[in-house]
Amino acid sequence: PDGPRQPVSSVAVGERLLDVSWSPNGTGVLLLSQRQVTGGKHFLIRWVSVDGVTRDLADLPGEPMAGSWVWAPDGHEVAFLVRISTTALVALNIDSGELRYLDDLRTDGLPTSGAVAPATWVPSGGLLYAAPTTGTGFPGSSGTSAPVLFAVAPGRIDSHRVGDVEPVWA
Repeated sequence: PDGPRQPVSSVAVGERLLDVSWSPNGTGVLLLSQRQVTGGKHFLIRWVSVDGVTRDLADLPGEPMAGSWVWAPDGHEVAFLVRISTTALVALNIDSGELRYLDDLRTDGLPTSGAVAPATWVPSGGLLYAAPTTGTGFPGSSGTSAPVLFAVAPGRIDSHRVGDVEPVWA
C-alpha cells in the first residue's frame, strides 16, 4: 500500500475485474476477472504479491461467487464457491495453484447476507463446511436436506461427516 502503483501486466483487452481479496498474511491479493472466449466466458484467478509479481492460478469455466473467499489463517489456501451447473465449494492452494473440488452445495442452504461461503479453516489446516446430506452414503443419515457439517483434511478431497451437528446461521 505504501509502494508505487503499477498496472497488472497480464490483463487482456476486454477483461473485467470482478473481485479482489487480501490474503490474511498481507503478502498479496487474489484478483478475479472475467473474459470472453469462444462459446462463453472464463474466469481467471491471479495472485499479485505485494512486490508486484503476478501469477495466473486458475482458469475456471464457472463464475466464482464474489465475496465468498474464506482464507486459511496462514494465507496459503483459500476456499470459495463457484457456479457452474451447481454451486461447488473448492479450495485453491496459492503456492502450487492446485484447485480441489470439495462438494456441491445448494444455494438455498447458504446465508443470504454477510460472508457467503459456509466454510471455515481449522488450526490443523483442514476445512469444515456445511452441506446437505444426500440420504445415502453416510451412516445414520436421515435423508433430510438440512445442512450438516463435513470436514476435509489438508490437501484431501474426501470429506467425512462430523457427527450429527447441524449448523445454525447467525
